[in-house]
Amino acid sequence: MAGSIVSHRVDVQVTIPPEIQELMEQEEEVFVQFEPGPWSKRHPMEHGPFIRHTGIPGHDQERLGKSSAIVIGAGGLGFPVAQGLVRSGIGSITVCDGDVVELANTSRQFYQPEDIGHLKGVRIAYQLADQMPGGGTIVGIGLNWPEVTDRYVLEGDLLLCLVDNNRARLEAAKYARNTGIPAIFAMLSRDGMRTQVFLQSPRKKDPCLWCALPDLDPEVAAPCAAAIVESCQLVSAWVLFFAHRVLTSWPKDVPFFNFRFGNLLGVGPEGVGWVKRNLGCERRELHE
Repeated sequence: MAGSIVSHRVDVQVTIPPEIQELMEQEEEVFVQFEPGPWSKRHPMEHGPFIRHTGIPGHDQERLGKSSAIVIGAGGLGFPVAQGLVRSGIGSITVCDGDVVELANTSRQFYQPEDIGHLKGVRIAYQLADQMPGGGTIVGIGLNWPEVTDRYVLEGDLLLCLVDNNRARLEAAKYARNTGIPAIFAMLSRDGMRTQVFLQSPRKKDPCLWCALPDLDPEVAAPCAAAIVESCQLVSAWVLFFAHRVLTSWPKDVPFFNFRFGNLLGVGPEGVGWVKRNLGCERRELHE
């Protein structure tokens, strides 16, 4: 499917200031949009693509199809999460990443040889354009999060921050609180074996990411951790669970939790929990 650079559309809810038009017309695209239609049935009696979602606790396919998400990061976590959202029937998704696809990414990120050397945020949109059985809108932006917020106005029902950068996490947490939407954060340990996922409520009175993980230093850009496909897939599954619950509903009679953690090695703590508001949280800007 060929890509195209487009201007603002109401249904995509992306505003492109005039000053960025020149940048968009450069040889390397920084903004692409696809609007694939729903896949056709081979026979009128054939089930639709989401028939197996029937009976999933708390799932509402109609609500998911009307929902939109913003994904920060198109790497080892962002790619499988974006792919899962598109495949499961989300109505609209915007993925932002200004990094370039490298050969070292391909062991756990589903890019193809032709993507190497090009912007992740753009190339992921090309890859996902043929993977949306329910149809919808896919927007890819080849810029990192601070540049995105400087140049675009994005609206969504959920923000997912899936990068290994504490500065970006703080900016994402503030953006979500200021726009009144929930946010999901996910991360791997340095050895790639321990995983953590946190769901931040849109309400400023509720716990923020720093209430859950107060040792995160936003003044230090976290280095790339070790990663392998199984750890990326595990944490991505937990992120998708939270995303589907936020965008549809929480299962009845299941206690709510906002934090999930685990260890692939089978040692150390593992499970789910409810992180409470830390009244002494140093990130006051996330609560005021």
